[in-house]
Amino acid sequence: MPQRIWEGILTFVITGVLAFITNYGITYLVQKDISIITIGDSTKLEEKQFLHPVNISAFEDIENLRIRVPGKITEKEIKSNIPINIEIVKNNINPTSDSVFEITKIQADSNVELILITDQSLNDKEIVVNGNGNKVNVEYTSELKNPITGQIISSAASAFLYTIILVILMYYSNERQNIKMAKLDALLKVNEDQISYTNNELESIKVDLIKEKENGMKKNILLQAKLNDYRKELNFWRNTIRKIIYQSYQSPKGEKTAEQLMEIVSSSLKTYQTNEKQNHDFESLKVLSKMIKDIDED
Repeated sequence: MPQRIWEGILTFVITGVLAFITNYGITYLVQKDISIITIGDSTKLEEKQFLHPVNISAFEDIENLRIRVPGKITEKEIKSNIPINIEIVKNNINPTSDSVFEITKIQADSNVELILITDQSLNDKEIVVNGNGNKVNVEYTSELKNPITGQIISSAASAFLYTIILVILMYYSNERQNIKMAKLDALLKVNEDQISYTNNELESIKVDLIKEKENGMKKNILLQAKLNDYRKELNFWRNTIRKIIYQSYQSPKGEKTAEQLMEIVSSSLKTYQTNEKQNHDFESLKVLSKMIKDIDED
């Protein structure tokens, strides 16, 4: 959970930084080195004398900028706040009543305020600016918008840009999360397969152990049965030999002589346990045999 929280915070921080950089970059690229020329409304000074303000904010060097004004105008009727070279452009090919003057050069990072004096009132849009290859943006005071409106538009654009970047980052984050989940699922699948394989192996070993145990029980019963048969035969021959010795001696000493003979045989063969009287629980052997039979039938 803490990791998810930090990822969310980091996503919003990165989104904000990228939105700021992108917005600043676009603004810088679009408006870089673009000079602004603002043409104001006419002001009546006296009868047949009107003032027309033209403000030039140069962000780079401006050369041979031309401005056309309806009617006749001379260099003396153009006033400037700083010294600049202004020339009236003569038109001998297509003479008109308009006047065109050219500003030879304006230094970068300077602000030039021109006052045009005419004998008639002019609409600000009647003053035409020819950039002549210079990067200029002409604004008219009659078209200036409420700064709040511009701020709203700028904020909306920033919010839209912020949303796009946020969506991209969230998509990228979700894709990373999906990749991690896919890897985790694959790892869990491998572990599940391994556990299943191990369980199968353990089950197989368990079955083998049960079979070995059953086989051991069968072998034990068979051996006990064989030993029982051998003991019966041994007792039979022992008793037979005793009877033969009894009949041969036909005296009370015959029984003792037979017993002595049996002891000599056991001592020579080292089979002392054959003289012990052992009673085997054959009922238990029957029960075990029945259990094994039931297991085989299952």
